[in-house]
Amino acid sequence: MAEDTKPRSRVQMPLLLLMGMAGSVISSVMAGIAVLSIVFSQKSIFWSGGEQVSRAQFFSEGGYLLFLVPVLLGGISYGLWKERAWTRHLMVLCWVVLVIPSVIGLLLGTFDRERHLAALILLPVVIWYLYFKRSVVSYYRVVNASQHTDGLVHND
Repeated sequence: MAEDTKPRSRVQMPLLLLMGMAGSVISSVMAGIAVLSIVFSQKSIFWSGGEQVSRAQFFSEGGYLLFLVPVLLGGISYGLWKERAWTRHLMVLCWVVLVIPSVIGLLLGTFDRERHLAALILLPVVIWYLYFKRSVVSYYRVVNASQHTDGLVHND
């Protein structure tokens, strides 16, 4: 019976995921502070696409995504820390959210190659890394199996 109560050991997390966990914590805090400073700023001038715009125009053109990114990054760091299988889906969602302005710019003809090309290139790389790289697939296979076999319900 003593073995049944023994906590399972942590799975060896791939280095890039470990770095992503630390980066997500730092980035979520920094993005959260940036969002709060924008929301509570008395400044009524914002920049979008290299042009000066009003606060209302800034948020109507995608500035609202600034609120979503800190939440996603916080969820990613928490999920990686707790070794949850859903984290890779959340990481892809975060990258999709970051690519949305690039796609909109591409469709509207306001695409800024220097700002947005990296995001468009990195999304397929992220998907490959999370869903096809052997070490990462193996890691998530073990994490997923342990969540289903340890008898615990992981609804966090």
